[in-house]
Amino acid sequence: MSVNLNMLNIDLARFNEAASGKHNIGQLKLGADGASVVRTNNHKHWTIFNNTEIRPEESLAIKNAFCKALSREGLSDDKVGEIRMKLGIGGSILDTLKAGNIKPLSAAEVREIIDEVAGDLNKSRAPGAQLRTSAQIYRGVSAQTLAARKTDRDQINADTVATMETRVGGAVGEMVDLLEADGGRPDFPAFTKNIAREICQALQKPDTLASPGQSLDLQMSPITLKHDAGGTIVARFRLDDGRTFSVGTNLTRDELRDQMNKVLYGEVADDAPEEAEDAGNVQPNARKAPPRYGELIDDLKRTFDTARDTAEIEKRQNAIFQRLSQGREGKKFKPEDLKTHALHQVREKLVDSVVDRLVEALRSVRGMDPRNARLVNQVRDVICGDQDIDADALVEEISDVLHKERVDFKASIGKNDPLVQQIEDDFDENLNINALLGNND
Repeated sequence: MSVNLNMLNIDLARFNEAASGKHNIGQLKLGADGASVVRTNNHKHWTIFNNTEIRPEESLAIKNAFCKALSREGLSDDKVGEIRMKLGIGGSILDTLKAGNIKPLSAAEVREIIDEVAGDLNKSRAPGAQLRTSAQIYRGVSAQTLAARKTDRDQINADTVATMETRVGGAVGEMVDLLEADGGRPDFPAFTKNIAREICQALQKPDTLASPGQSLDLQMSPITLKHDAGGTIVARFRLDDGRTFSVGTNLTRDELRDQMNKVLYGEVADDAPEEAEDAGNVQPNARKAPPRYGELIDDLKRTFDTARDTAEIEKRQNAIFQRLSQGREGKKFKPEDLKTHALHQVREKLVDSVVDRLVEALRSVRGMDPRNARLVNQVRDVICGDQDIDADALVEEISDVLHKERVDFKASIGKNDPLVQQIEDDFDENLNINALLGNND
C-alpha cells in the first residue's frame, strides 16, 4: 500500500492502545492500513527475534503523527513543542534529517508522555472516554515489579535500537547530504554527485520548475522535485517499500541550482595542489582540483587501528555476546558459538563502515578496474584479522590511487585514435569470450 508519510493521520487512541501492554517493550511501526501503529520488537525472552527494522523516515513520520494527534486533542502549542523537542523533532523535517540518528518512537515514550498530559486532555473528554494513566492500567502491580519491568524494558529496547540503522539512507540521505554541503564535496560518491549534476543540467533550462505546480522527475534517483506554492522546491522520495516521503529544501529553484553547483565545483580542497588555485586560469564551472578523499583515508586508518586493537575488539565482542546470550534462545547455542558469531558481527560492522565508500571512491577514480577488487579484498582481510598484510602500506597504496588525477585518454591520444575507437566499439557489441580465447569451433 502506497502511503504518504507526511500525511499520516493517526488517532491518539491508536497510540494509547499500542502503549498499554504489560511490559511495553518495543517500538512503534506504521500499520498496514497507514492509519494505525503497531508495537514491534516486543519479545521479552526471545530477544533474538527483535530484529524488525524501522526506517528513519517512518520513525520521523510516526513521531510527527503522534504530536499532531496530541494537538488535535487540544494540547497547547507550547506543550506540544516541548514534546517535539523531547522526541528529537523540534525543528523542521530537513533540520531533523540533517541531525541524523532518528530513533524509533518507543511504546514506553508514548506511555510516559500520555501519563504527563492525560490530566490536561481529560478535561475536555467525556467520562467514558478518559485516557487511562499507568497508575490506572497497572493498578495492583507492586512498585518493585514495575521497576523490574522498566529495567528489562530499557535494556531490551536499547539493545534492539543498537542493532538498527537509525540514520537516513538511500535517496533521502543523498539529497540531505547535497543540501547541507558547504562548498565543494569531491569526497561524495560518484552516484551522489551525478544527482547534483542532473539537477544542475535540468535547471539550466529557464522553464524547468519555473512556476508553482511544476515538477521534475529525476532519472538518477527516485526523486521528484516540485515548485511549491511558497516559491521553494520540495523533494518527494519514492521509498523502497512504495511509500512516499517529502522534504522541503527551503531553497528556490535558483538557490537549489547554485547549491548543486557548489557541491560539484566549490572551493578548492585544502590539500589541493597550489597550481590548481590559480583563479585566473579556472573557468567558473570548471573542476578546480582532482577528487580528494582525506576523510575516507582517515576513517580507513581508524578502522584498521580498531581492528588491530585486541582489547577493543574483545570489548565489543563481549557486549554483543551478552545480548545474544540473554533469554532462553541463547541456551540453544554453545557459548563458544555465540562468541564466534559475536566476533563476526564486530568485524562485519567495521567492514561496513568503510568498504562501500571505498568501492565508490575507487570506481570514481579508475572505473571498473579489476585492481579495485584486490584492494577492497585486502581491506576486508585486514579488518578480519589477517596479520600478513601490511595495513599501513595498504592505506598508502589506496591513498595514492585515490589522489591521482584521472587520465583523459581521448585528450591524451586523440579522439580519432584507433585505440579509442576500438574501446568505444567494444561497448557497442556483446563480448565474445570464445573469440578472445581463440576458440572458434
